Amino acid sequence: LVDEIANKIVTEQGLSPTSNVILGPFWSPNAPFRNLGDSIIQDPNPHGKVTLMHGRLTDMETGAPIEGAVLDIWQASANGQYDFQDPNQSENNLRGKFRSNENGEFNWYCYHPTPYSLPTDGPAGVLLGVMDRSPMRPAHIHLMITHPNYATVINQIYPSDDPHLDIDSVFAVKDDLVVDFVPQTKDPKAQLDLEYNVKMALMKHHPNPNSAPPVSSFERFNKAKEQKL
Repeated sequence: LVDEIANKIVTEQGLSPTSNVILGPFWSPNAPFRNLGDSIIQDPNPHGKVTLMHGRLTDMETGAPIEGAVLDIWQASANGQYDFQDPNQSENNLRGKFRSNENGEFNWYCYHPTPYSLPTDGPAGVLLGVMDRSPMRPAHIHLMITHPNYATVINQIYPSDDPHLDIDSVFAVKDDLVVDFVPQTKDPKAQLDLEYNVKMALMKHHPNPNSAPPVSSFERFNKAKEQKL
């Protein structure tokens, strides 16, 4: 809601970029750059469904391709845990940064995402209980897209058949972020296919162009740890 109020972009012509949502606590600044076509799966999970994710970045006004944008992707594994929650996952499993090519295109291999529950043994769990709300988060893939000339896009991509879309514990589901995963019939390395195209707005349209980028809990934890050393 705060993002909708403070950072909503709509031009006089009624044009808007792809929606933004919360960054979440599991982003890491240390994700490695990978080549287009690489996989972010370092530790295969027997229950994971490998997905070929691909699409284009375009200017929301002109439709021109956006070259050289950095796409930072991260997701939980098929057990619902991120790499630094799970000792059986190596660092930067299911994380990676990619650059869009001259046609604004990107592609990589990831997993069909898995839903998971927020922790219920702390204050957040107590609050959700008092509000009679589910702790579940629908399955999602995180994506942050940055480019010097364009407003940053931070979103989460949700499978359209996830049963938790209407009860997301953090209210982060938006219509244009709900997508269809379809069977992949041409690529033997993937079970599923996801086409996801993103529209970006030039920085001049951002209501707060000088606002600082969000800082994740991961960064806060590391900064606090460094200060204690």
